Amino acid sequence: MRWSEIANLKWRRAPESNYVDLEHDMIFIHESLTKSKKSRWIPLNEFVKQELMKMPRQKATDYIFFNPKTNKPQGSMKNAYQRAVVKAKLKDFHFHGLRHTFASQLVRDGVDLYVVQKLLGHTSPVMTQRYAHLSADVLKNAIQKIGRKIPGKKEDVMYNVDSETNTGEVAEKNSTFLAHLPDLRERYDNRVYANN
Repeated sequence: MRWSEIANLKWRRAPESNYVDLEHDMIFIHESLTKSKKSRWIPLNEFVKQELMKMPRQKATDYIFFNPKTNKPQGSMKNAYQRAVVKAKLKDFHFHGLRHTFASQLVRDGVDLYVVQKLLGHTSPVMTQRYAHLSADVLKNAIQKIGRKIPGKKEDVMYNVDSETNTGEVAEKNSTFLAHLPDLRERYDNRVYANN
């Protein structure tokens, strides 16, 4: 979530406001308070829910982050955030970096980019792709997933056919081909090494 979305969170539903629904483990972000101008629901994980429940509720307001000195929602948390950054011995780490870390970690953990896009509230997948830092391990794991399908079964084979084609016949040919891949690889290797 963006700081502006967090700062405007309330403990309960109110017109044109962001709020936490602890009963259903959700956060609602109202369209009038988002960068994209589109409302969205964000699931609330158990850790965040427990931390929110520990926070004291102020009698004068429904805002979760409230500044009693100004009698308004907490406009900035720059000083508190900077103290936390120093205490954690981080350098040049801005608040928005938390959002970037959240998205990058989801992508590294295999969460679909479309899901990450919805959680971040991006209207375009292009914005979300900035967070898709694909490490060599992620790419290797993706290839290993398809490698486990070889030799494959008929139901594992994906192919493009039109409605006139006998799909059973095509699947049988693909399955036969996949079953012979190890033999083809061995023949190829023998030919390559024989020529060297």
